[in-house]
Amino acid sequence: MIQAIFFDIDGTLVTRKNHVLASTQKAIQILKENGYKIGIATSRGPNQLPKEVSELPIDFYVCFNGQYIIDQCYHRLYCHPLEEKILHKVKQYQKAQHIQGIWQGVEEEKGSLFMRFAQSSVFLPLVHQMKRYIPNVVLQGCYQLRRGAPASVPKIQGKIYQITLLQPQSEDESLQKEVKEATITRSNPFTVEIIQKGHSKKRGIEEVLQAHQMGLEHLLFFGDSYNDLEVMKSKAIGVAMGNGIPELKEVCDYVTKHHDEHGIYHALEHFGLLEKRRDEE
Repeated sequence: MIQAIFFDIDGTLVTRKNHVLASTQKAIQILKENGYKIGIATSRGPNQLPKEVSELPIDFYVCFNGQYIIDQCYHRLYCHPLEEKILHKVKQYQKAQHIQGIWQGVEEEKGSLFMRFAQSSVFLPLVHQMKRYIPNVVLQGCYQLRRGAPASVPKIQGKIYQITLLQPQSEDESLQKEVKEATITRSNPFTVEIIQKGHSKKRGIEEVLQAHQMGLEHLLFFGDSYNDLEVMKSKAIGVAMGNGIPELKEVCDYVTKHHDEHGIYHALEHFGLLEKRRDEE
């Protein structure tokens, strides 16, 4: 029996223009009135949440791919920063390979100017849509151009929860060999995200569910990208957006419409979650 619904943000909850559709807002309000727990599971940090998302009646935010969890009042429920040895190895990798990146903490994020812009609330939603418009040869050219400039490895105060690097998928294996203590994941084809080993969106969601006497079998999850695969393959009911990657559609339980075409409302209606609960009638 479904008791909780979690949503990815980019490519799922928000449109290409970084807006939450009116149909999605209505659906989430109905879910809340029907007594479901509502959550967000994203690679974004808590300070990167779009304004329209933060205004929704959300109970939990699983941020930085499961590394940092807060409630609706932004009280911290769980956190797991990157270990110092991982930070050191990533720093050496960046310098050796001339890779641009951004080091992400809760209070601040620092990195190259390009990466700070790429992770901004203005540009981030577009990243998920660019793959279909930019030929692979152009992408490879951009990756090669980065080699000509020295990597900017920032000095940052406080804990680091995620490091995002500008790197093609073909280099993920070499990065994993260099940083064996970390988990390598992706929310888009252009950048790779480094988090603590053993942690993920799935692990973060499990932390929330277990604290409320629920398991993954009680979860309905919406996603569109690589870092959503683990949840989709679990006991949860997985919904892939119509604009999602093919790998996700192969393992999910249901493929809904495009995120710009009322995909969330359509799926919730399909599962009968927008009807008034009988025990409340």
